[in-house]
Amino acid sequence: MKIAVACVAALSLSASVAWAEDFSNTLTGEWSGLRSQWADNGYLIEGNYQSQAAHNFTGGDRKLTRYTDQFSLIGTFDFEKIFDWQGATFQAIMTERSGRNLNIDANIGAYDQLQAIWGRGQTWWLTMFALKQKLLDDRLEVRLGRLTVEADFDSQPCDFQNITFCGGPPGNLVGDYWINWPASQWAGVVTWHTTDSSYIKAGAYQLNETYLDSSWARSHAWQPNFPSGTVGALIPVEYGWASSLFGQPSRYMVGAWYSTAGGSDRYLNEEHESLGKEGGEPLEHSGRYGAYFTAQQQLTGDANKGWSATFNFAASDKATSYIDHQATAMVKYKGVFDRPADFVGLGIGATHGNPRYAAYQRDWNEANPSQQMGVYDGYEYESEVFYNWSPVPGVNFRPNVQWIIHPGGSDNGTALILGLNTIVVF
Repeated sequence: MKIAVACVAALSLSASVAWAEDFSNTLTGEWSGLRSQWADNGYLIEGNYQSQAAHNFTGGDRKLTRYTDQFSLIGTFDFEKIFDWQGATFQAIMTERSGRNLNIDANIGAYDQLQAIWGRGQTWWLTMFALKQKLLDDRLEVRLGRLTVEADFDSQPCDFQNITFCGGPPGNLVGDYWINWPASQWAGVVTWHTTDSSYIKAGAYQLNETYLDSSWARSHAWQPNFPSGTVGALIPVEYGWASSLFGQPSRYMVGAWYSTAGGSDRYLNEEHESLGKEGGEPLEHSGRYGAYFTAQQQLTGDANKGWSATFNFAASDKATSYIDHQATAMVKYKGVFDRPADFVGLGIGATHGNPRYAAYQRDWNEANPSQQMGVYDGYEYESEVFYNWSPVPGVNFRPNVQWIIHPGGSDNGTALILGLNTIVVF
């Protein structure tokens, strides 16, 4: 059973508005100086391509190899340079996805996608169309437009191929309304920098399933439209701060969210009886909610060479969610063999199915012996190890091995996956 949908950015080219004029780490470089000239005038154009191949040696019901890919085109415009509009930048991102999904095609049944860039739909998406305005000596930041949630809340790198360790973790629990890359929705985010090393932010994101409809995206991806069908808003808040532990820099994020759109109970019907046994319509709740905590710590060396670690825990409400919590821990070492662009990564995680939903499944099976459904209530344990090899600037090959124990929280054994994650930055 797959509830969370893969929705992440290639290479951690952050969806947040950023400015960089060093093109030495791209495949195509300076374009004979033209690229730097454009950047000096306020126009920053970037592109990247990512592919993820995966083969399952064990797990599922078929031994398959599947390939999926993603292309992103990013334009960032410094309005201060272009229009003398102080503190303003604008960013537009288009993303195209195609390919096949190993988790589905081989019936592995993992909670989280084994190929992080497969999700949402195989077409073009409007991923970002947003203005960022800095005010009050840069203490206040406002972002308005078409946004993805993980660009601003529980924002993390995406170095692994398994989505458990990639992008905004709450999307792995409640991906039906926490909308990560590549889909977007109209939103606004306000950030107040309380000190030089801390901030608090809040956002409001339109909830409309039309934005997740790949057939709609095929016709409207290039247009920042306002489709009908809005049912509410996702309202996340986050407090973040930077510190130092054992003489090394650390960063922390704690946040919570609330969806005003409501949701169906996973166990009770409208009469507050077992939905599986008694049938009827599910009990409707007025809101859905959750919380998360992330810690990032440099362990040795610095950001260019040394060990770093990340821990994340996210939980959603048991009344309306299929998956109720997930915990991950990741370590990376950069600068292997004194090669600045080479690094290794190891991630381990645990994803837990909601016991209320499992109780519904058991009640259904008892009441409908001829129509049995799978019961998913345990932990799925995920792990991945990879090596990033960069033979030339802008090109990265990441062979990886994934080991999934109890896919989907079931007793369906284990899955051993061999993958290759390829990233090209133009």
